Amino acid sequence: PRDARWPPAAIPTSAGPSVGPSAGPAARPAAREYPHIYHFDGKAEVEEYTRSVGVPSTFFLAGFYISNLPGQTFRFNNGKKFIKATILYRDETLGKRLLSTTEYMTGDQLVEGFKKVFPEAGKTASYYQLPEDVYFNILKGLGMPEFVAQELLENMLLLGTFGYFGGESLD
Repeated sequence: PRDARWPPAAIPTSAGPSVGPSAGPAARPAAREYPHIYHFDGKAEVEEYTRSVGVPSTFFLAGFYISNLPGQTFRFNNGKKFIKATILYRDETLGKRLLSTTEYMTGDQLVEGFKKVFPEAGKTASYYQLPEDVYFNILKGLGMPEFVAQELLENMLLLGTFGYFGGESLD
């Protein structure tokens, strides 16, 4: 049975509302095109399962953080404020997806924002999308096993093909 794959502690109970991870609507169709997106697909499965057993829940969809990119130049952690909102506004968020981002941005928009905040460092900043094989080899060069590099590559391809949160409205 399906729930046999879930450890008992991971199966939501009726003890109260829970806040769970999700990956949004893009993960399911994308899994057919990108079979190694375990991270996104697993989160989508958690949401589907939790809804199927009827546990009152709010689903947290983490945004894409600059710290997700190789190099770790910046570290930000603002997901906590979104989780706090599910607690403070329980009735308004119950059963909903909480998309933890404030706007969709292109690579060029991100660079323009960087230039405004860091004018000296941003003087020569530009956006360039790497070819898939180059990105894959950079990840492997950072010491990642091939299967991890493949998943990260497919995660990035998912975002480009289906959009983050599947293009779901941020309102």
